[in-house]
Amino acid sequence: MKGLVDNLLKALHPDRSIHPWHQRAEEGLATFARPKGTITTLEKLADILVLFYWHIEQYLLNLNEPLRLNAEFTWGLVRAILQKLHGPSGHLAALDMVAASVEGGFPSLARAIAHEMADEFSTRHIRLQITAFWNLLSTSGRLAAGDEVISLLARLLPREVETSAARIRGNVCDFLAEYPRLIQRLEQRLPAP
Repeated sequence: MKGLVDNLLKALHPDRSIHPWHQRAEEGLATFARPKGTITTLEKLADILVLFYWHIEQYLLNLNEPLRLNAEFTWGLVRAILQKLHGPSGHLAALDMVAASVEGGFPSLARAIAHEMADEFSTRHIRLQITAFWNLLSTSGRLAAGDEVISLLARLLPREVETSAARIRGNVCDFLAEYPRLIQRLEQRLPAP
């Protein structure tokens, strides 16, 4: 069991589970040919952001060409990202930002969207890895995996882990899903050796 859990934790390390997605998003950003001119209407912004979404998605998924799903469906995905970034009227805030070239204008908006997409795709990938690992285990294997995770990560857990160990065992998949972000936050806070 130890080897399986060790391998999963190595696969979930941010260098393997988060950073590659953001690197591909940056590659997509660097190659997106933004249309020239000023964006002053929501329709024009929507058209450009749908093309941008398809472009970044192509890079994130390593596709030879964009998927180009339904534009209205894709605009819904973009609006959801804009809501997450700028609140309930995110699409209008984005239009104001781009039209007035404030807060970095379109380049800043595009970078934020690309990285939000990278976060979403990396989260899905992490969940997929955990689910594949979990589905291979028997009931006793799942219990053993929970104990193994607790013992391997004891240094990251609070001292009162004995009282919360049952909770962690019961939510191993959720705990593992947060593991890469936890490690990433720790690496950002700790000084480099």
